[in-house]
Amino acid sequence: MKKTILGFFNGGNRKRDLRFSHLFNGLGESPMAVRFRIARPVVRAASLTMLLSMPPLSSSAPLPDVVRQVLESHPDVVSAAALVDAADARIRQSRSAYLPAVGVSYENSRSTEEISGASIDRDVDRLDATLRWNLFRGFADRHAVASASARKAASAAELDAAREALTLRVVEVYLDVLRNESLVAVSAAQIESLEALVARVTTRAEMGRISRVNVHQANTRLVQARNRHFQLRAALEGARLRFREITGLAPEALALPELDETIADQPVASLYRRAIEGNPRVVAARDAARSREADIGVARGELLPTVDLELRKRLSSDVAPESSIDIDSSVRVTVNYAFELGGGSLGRKAEAVSLKVSADARLASLEREIRADLAAVSRQLVEDRNIAPNLEGNVDAAKAVVEAYHRQFDAGKRTLLDLLIAHADLYEAEAAVLENRFRRAAMVARIHFQMGQLRRVLLAGEEAATGT
Repeated sequence: MKKTILGFFNGGNRKRDLRFSHLFNGLGESPMAVRFRIARPVVRAASLTMLLSMPPLSSSAPLPDVVRQVLESHPDVVSAAALVDAADARIRQSRSAYLPAVGVSYENSRSTEEISGASIDRDVDRLDATLRWNLFRGFADRHAVASASARKAASAAELDAAREALTLRVVEVYLDVLRNESLVAVSAAQIESLEALVARVTTRAEMGRISRVNVHQANTRLVQARNRHFQLRAALEGARLRFREITGLAPEALALPELDETIADQPVASLYRRAIEGNPRVVAARDAARSREADIGVARGELLPTVDLELRKRLSSDVAPESSIDIDSSVRVTVNYAFELGGGSLGRKAEAVSLKVSADARLASLEREIRADLAAVSRQLVEDRNIAPNLEGNVDAAKAVVEAYHRQFDAGKRTLLDLLIAHADLYEAEAAVLENRFRRAAMVARIHFQMGQLRRVLLAGEEAATGT
């Protein structure tokens, strides 16, 4: 008997199973039943220990490393950084209005003048240096600098927001790969158990101990499990492809990150207050509103007169025949007031006011969105944390039911359908634990994202772990 059982573990064929079946007939079990009863708990224990306990694993691709590599070169970050540089250039442009403009003008002309009935050919060759300085432009220059400065602050916040959003996308695809890998592993373990059960039932049917209908019934459940397994594998491959497209890395050696779930214990009002203060999208929207307010001042300045100072110095002059008047230098102050009859200046001011109203409305809408999302996610996280122990206990209970139903099936006290349903319940219990675990991790990441600290939390956690 010992040799026969060892043969089963070593891949014994069906003929050998039948050859030694008489040894187990007195016990009411076939060799396949013994093989299944011994091997199945070993496989189940190994798979559940790996998937449900989730021990720390050494990995060449921890989440913080992936986030850091993606943030270094992703097009979204490059684009947002370029907009910061553009906003800085706009500040320099606006500040240049405070300084004078220095220029050189050169005149070379040929003309014929009629003086007292006589025609005189005049050649002029002049070189002048000029200094023009705007003294007053309705405070438009000051508002333009304020608008550009606020725009740069908004661009910097948008760069931070792009990094946070990209970090969240990386976390989501990272967790999605791990979740699908875990579900595929659980599904594979169930298929292995069902295949052993089908073989066991087939052996009994061939021995005439049970009806062939039971074989069909078991095969039907096995086909259903394989169909689900193929769908899970397709979802896993899709998750891996998304991971590659977003990160540019291969989804290998991933490990579940440790995220502190106690953040959900904080009051929603406290989370909301921290989000309004630290969320880079809110900061960017607030700075954009300040920029729009300054734009109103720029447009209002166009409705006021301007005062300009001009200094001109003649560097060289060659007039033939010589002119009686050729000014060597001049100082001129010009006051100019122009009103566009078409209402262009008034239209630009009205446009600036409307854009400011729109910016304020976007800020208010964003704050509402963040508050609603934080309330929903934090509440769901609390509920998922509360149900997690029950889900894990349900796995233990489902395992016990499967074990008991196998014994009762052997004793003729349970039908095959009862046993198949128990196997399905075990899979659903294991899958529910995995879904709960990865959903909690994703919700913790989202809460940190709404508060604008996801990237900092992930990278700080890695630095603390490495001692850097």
